[in-house]
Amino acid sequence: MDQTQQDRESMTIVARFEQWVKQLQQQVADLRDEPALRAIEQQVRSEGQALLGRLFETLLQQALACHEPATRACPHCRIRRRHKGRRPRRLLSSLGGLKVESVYWQCPACGMGEHALDRWASQSLSPLLVQLLSFTAASTTSFARAEQATARLVGVPVPEQTLRRVALQEGQRLMREPATPASADASLSQPASNDLAVGSCDGTMVHTRQSGWREIKACRFERGEQAAAAATLGRVEAFEDLLTQTAEQVNWSEASQQVFVSDAAVWIKKLVGRRLPEAQHIADLWHVCQHLHETGKRLYGEGHPRARRWGRYWGKRLRSLGGAAVADRLRHIALFYRKLEHQRAVLKLARFLSRHADRLAYPQYEAHDWPISSGPMESYCKQLGLRLKGRGMRWSEHNVTPMATLVTWWSPPTPGKARAA
Repeated sequence: MDQTQQDRESMTIVARFEQWVKQLQQQVADLRDEPALRAIEQQVRSEGQALLGRLFETLLQQALACHEPATRACPHCRIRRRHKGRRPRRLLSSLGGLKVESVYWQCPACGMGEHALDRWASQSLSPLLVQLLSFTAASTTSFARAEQATARLVGVPVPEQTLRRVALQEGQRLMREPATPASADASLSQPASNDLAVGSCDGTMVHTRQSGWREIKACRFERGEQAAAAATLGRVEAFEDLLTQTAEQVNWSEASQQVFVSDAAVWIKKLVGRRLPEAQHIADLWHVCQHLHETGKRLYGEGHPRARRWGRYWGKRLRSLGGAAVADRLRHIALFYRKLEHQRAVLKLARFLSRHADRLAYPQYEAHDWPISSGPMESYCKQLGLRLKGRGMRWSEHNVTPMATLVTWWSPPTPGKARAA
């Protein structure tokens, strides 16, 4: 397309746009009610999108014409490729379907053929549409819902299978090229004055075709205004590497204070000891209080008011006195219960608190203004669960981690130090 033809195409689009605006002005003169307003808004959206799509197609055709000489060299062999004629190429964009024409090159050495547009859009979808599809796939509860959302909000119908393929490919790409999303850009943030870094990990179950229900292990770190999170279905060894990489995104090792909050699982304690040895490991207060309430149920029965009061009472004492002091008091009162099974339940709880007493010093933690709850971590796991645990949903194991990565990317963690309720 020569320069004269390009100018003629541009002027045609401008003329069509001016004519369209005049028609809309005539229509709004008779605008009377809400349905009419809704109709005119829909008309502007659909017709305006079509005009913008035509403009984008023209601009893309002009860009291809300008860059054709630069595409002659083979990107693999770096030698001159053969001109195989001009061929049409279709591209689905966020403005609708496009059709452009450009040179098809073929390398005589490696035999690879390529349309000139392939360097900018290797798929049949534009890069912006790929981003929009990835966002809707990660933000909705299923690929079917994402298909509906894309058709209604973007105005471009994309089949569910295509949307699934694009989303999983993007998730795999993000796994290979980890980076901080622009909405949570750590380079623009400054550490807090007390320079406290907080980490946490937990998991959520997902139904897989190969192994049934399996746990996705997830971690989350924050330092000042920086925050990062990640999740994987892999083994503990793979999760350890992921944990370390995620901590490095917030410069964990440079913080003057390092705190890690999690439940009382033994494997997490060993993991933190190996990979984050300088961190003060804190047992999440809410998880520990669950043990208190379970003991209350054994003493007074499920749903009994005294069971709830017993759990709340010792939960308050745990927060104000710490695990070691509460364990001593429980051992002291255990023999006051008449039934042997009740005594054993209280002593079992006391042994649990004593075993983890080094992570239950809540008065000291709060005196340092450290978090004693992993609320943001719980929220992140729920977010993963909402996308991956839909009704009747089963995943291939190799697709779980890419989808979890995509969810994390499009819903990045926001800093917010956890507090116990």
